[in-house]
Amino acid sequence: MNLTERENILRMFQGKEPCWLPLSSRSMYSVGKLITDIERPHTKEGYDWFGVHWLPQNAFGRVITHPDVSQTPIVQDITNWREELKFPDIDALDWDAFQRDVNEDAKNLNGRLPFIRLENGLWERMTLLMGFENALVALLLEPDACREYAEAMADFKIKLHDRMLDLYPYDLAIYMEDLGSTKGPLMSLETYRSIFKEPVRRVLSHIKAKGPHVGFHSCGRMEMFVEDIIDMGAEVLNTVQIWNDQAALKERFGKQIIFYGGLNNQQITEAPYPEESQIRAEVHRVVDTLAHGGGLIIEMRNASTALNGVDVSAILYDEFERYTKGLYPENPED
Repeated sequence: MNLTERENILRMFQGKEPCWLPLSSRSMYSVGKLITDIERPHTKEGYDWFGVHWLPQNAFGRVITHPDVSQTPIVQDITNWREELKFPDIDALDWDAFQRDVNEDAKNLNGRLPFIRLENGLWERMTLLMGFENALVALLLEPDACREYAEAMADFKIKLHDRMLDLYPYDLAIYMEDLGSTKGPLMSLETYRSIFKEPVRRVLSHIKAKGPHVGFHSCGRMEMFVEDIIDMGAEVLNTVQIWNDQAALKERFGKQIIFYGGLNNQQITEAPYPEESQIRAEVHRVVDTLAHGGGLIIEMRNASTALNGVDVSAILYDEFERYTKGLYPENPED
């Protein structure tokens, strides 16, 4: 069966095994980078379109940005969010520049699946507007105001995605919302359900109605939310970090959602001093845990040469080729 990388991934959305195990860096292509840079500056100091100040830092040889915690919160009282929050003018964006971005992306797909990252979801944007601690307190003390804010932000996201969906030809939109730390969830399941679940469902449902598949990104230990994430319509779960019981997630939800991620990036593949044996063993662990029956896209993100000189990327690719060859039938019967 002569398939492109895109077609191989799309098989999984049809409930079929892929013909080979997809590797995101080879099989997927991120479009809409100009849009995501408006959501937040990624590589240099600057302000996003809500007025949040971002600062750069060098982490293991690459520049990433983080919100400026010394900045006075834009929303200081969630009960006054209508007065304190100014929504950006979507129509005032340079849509001609985005069209040029689309045209350039089209030249670079080369058979890969185009996807877009929808950064700073409803909860995540709330933490950026208020400060993390203030946002957590607001969830506890003012749930009604938080819910009203979430509905308004969902309306804004839907309007933005309408314009993007008319412009960017992508197969998958990944809604991004970190719900956990390495130790546990950032809020109770009851809080998430009462404040954010229905507004997020509206956003995901609106996107799916326009055609693309939808995914949900969350870092940290967030396994308690997975059933609700699927219920909201997500078809892909990213990043499935090691802090979650990956085997249990595969057993329970492996027929309902595609796992995108899985590698222990924080402790092994992006650690400053990894051992080659650890890296190779990690490829085996992820494949053995999440790949059986299909439903896995391995994400090798930001891997490069570690501080101890180990070429992480080269080892990952080499072991991936060795261990996954012949994993699925080359010509499956559909």
